[in-house]
Amino acid sequence: MAHFSADYSVDYTRLNYYSIAFAAYLRKHPLLIHLKSVTTRFIGLMEIYTYNGLFFTIYDNGRIIIEGSLHRYWNQGKQNFNDYSFNDLCLTLQDLSEKFTSTILEGEVQNIECGINFILPFPVRDYLDTVITLKGTSPSRKHSIVKDDLKGFEKGYHFKKSHYGLKIYDKGKQYNRLESIVRHEFKTFRMQIIENIGIKYLSDLKDKQKIADLSKKLLEIYSSVLIAEKLPLNTLSRAQERIYLECSNDSNWGSWNRAKRAKKLKQFNQILYKHASTDIKSIVTSLLIEMREKLLV
Repeated sequence: MAHFSADYSVDYTRLNYYSIAFAAYLRKHPLLIHLKSVTTRFIGLMEIYTYNGLFFTIYDNGRIIIEGSLHRYWNQGKQNFNDYSFNDLCLTLQDLSEKFTSTILEGEVQNIECGINFILPFPVRDYLDTVITLKGTSPSRKHSIVKDDLKGFEKGYHFKKSHYGLKIYDKGKQYNRLESIVRHEFKTFRMQIIENIGIKYLSDLKDKQKIADLSKKLLEIYSSVLIAEKLPLNTLSRAQERIYLECSNDSNWGSWNRAKRAKKLKQFNQILYKHASTDIKSIVTSLLIEMREKLLV
């Protein structure tokens, strides 16, 4: 099996600061491009700047929010589909520190995304067609990802839970690449997940063990993704065929209660174990593990 591209990256990051001195410094920074100023009754003056794909929102009271993709920043704001290793992440943080002083590393991490890109041995669309739902204690419906896409092409799915979200999408299609590049990415919605890992400040992203734990979380979440492995329907009984088709329909999982989901999942897994002609979940899991290990060195 040939692999032509891979990526493990800490991608979108949202950082929070409170420093009147740092805010004044950033307002005069020669690299920052001023986008707009907004004045509101409740927050006063808010100014937004950008540099290499990062956005700097600066408030009158000294609050600063810096957000954007660290991977894209490393590529001068152009893209985030290529290789981006732990070493590249460390060099990114060093570059930020050199350009905006070490104060930038003191930003409190509010949200963070991490993801893994790799090339599938089959078309990404075929893989996406098998993705059903994200198992859990509550229904997790999949939402189509079409934002910033080529002519509205549905490039993948976003599963939303209370504390985090998981995206699975066609990264190659997003950038009009010929390779079957797929991305699996999770984003934290609440601080608890990253606090449990020990990530509080931007400087914590220089700790390889914390990044390893963050990427391990992605693997744990993916283990709960339900895949409709292919199988010859003519090998199934009428009851088995009905269960397989019911369980392959993502909308059904959101309408079943917990007990019924558990029952259907057990029946579905039994059918797949006996009759599946593909092993897509195992292939993808192996590639996720392989690329994680490769890019954490």
